[in-house]
Amino acid sequence: MLIADVGRHSPAAQAVTAQLIRQLQDSIKAGIERTQAAGEADPALDADRTAAAVITAIQGGVSVLISTGSADHLEAGLDFCLDRLLGQSPRTIDERPFPGNTDFLTESRNTNGGFSV
Repeated sequence: MLIADVGRHSPAAQAVTAQLIRQLQDSIKAGIERTQAAGEADPALDADRTAAAVITAIQGGVSVLISTGSADHLEAGLDFCLDRLLGQSPRTIDERPFPGNTDFLTESRNTNGGFSV
């Protein structure tokens, strides 16, 4: 939510936000490329676009989580990205690592009301 809010206030804030997102995307991209090089991820995927999709899944999922209190959208977005990255078929709700259990998110809540990732 902070990312969406900060960028609206000034061009300078938007530039800083864009730089932070780019750094995060570059880090995720590097991890995807290492996973591809190890033969564990689909080598045909564009690592930069996949990293952008992961960030979008997180950002959108967190927005829904904050609005509804449910981590279902966040989990679904991340599951979808990871399944695509690893060349797997999309999971059903019963195949998720934490089906219906979001206690791990609650336990990760930091002192500012956000979640640690």
